[in-house]
Amino acid sequence: MNFKNAVIGILAAVMMSSFVNLAQAASFTIRAQEGPFALQEELGYDENHQNYKAFIWLKRSLAEKAVAEYVTPYFQKKGIVLSSEQADAVAFGAMEISDLRVVLRLEGVMAAATGTIVDESKMDEILANQKYIDGYILTMRSIYQLDRELAEPEMKYMGNPNPENAREVRKVTSRYLHPFFKLHCMHVYWQEQDFTVTVTQDDAKITETPNNENPDCLVTTVTKGELLHTMTPRSDGYSNGYVNVITADGEQGYISSTAVKWNF
Repeated sequence: MNFKNAVIGILAAVMMSSFVNLAQAASFTIRAQEGPFALQEELGYDENHQNYKAFIWLKRSLAEKAVAEYVTPYFQKKGIVLSSEQADAVAFGAMEISDLRVVLRLEGVMAAATGTIVDESKMDEILANQKYIDGYILTMRSIYQLDRELAEPEMKYMGNPNPENAREVRKVTSRYLHPFFKLHCMHVYWQEQDFTVTVTQDDAKITETPNNENPDCLVTTVTKGELLHTMTPRSDGYSNGYVNVITADGEQGYISSTAVKWNF
């Protein structure tokens, strides 16, 4: 997916669906900036990689500040003690983004935005969605594992920046895009709750390409009653026979239009 196009698409929908709420009913608001994330294409840090990283790290930075100042106190008042990973997941999901700027400068990619948690009840909904909580935690753990794996080859390259050492770094950096994309999809899932479908069948399949029964094409299965994000209109879904969806844990693919009902 082209990150810049994805960001533009998200912002267009956000401006239509939630900007008024952001302006009128902010419960917790904070602004942050991340970067620069330098471009080093020989190491796999190309513009696409660093755009993803800048956006994800920016939203996580906003979420981390919300954890201490808003999320943890909110649940403590209700007698609920969250682990640090749970609190991080709730804040990431609840944090709505506005005024997003992702720009390329000489020193690298910079990102800045305002983050707002508008509705306290949304945090309860997010915490209750175990699929999302587990998916977020596992995805973040996979990123931390990649950080650990990257440390040694990156240090070798810094000491001796030759092509062989650069290849060893790229072997690791190339594996970041999948978890980055999953986090991006989780962001879309919660930011775009006005555009959903509900699964109407048990064990409905989501596949990499539309209407593909090949087992190798299976992304995941979803259960009856599960809520999925989609931007596919009802008319297109019925005429094409499939819907492009995102699950709560950040999986993206296609599901048969006969297996869902539209909520918009």
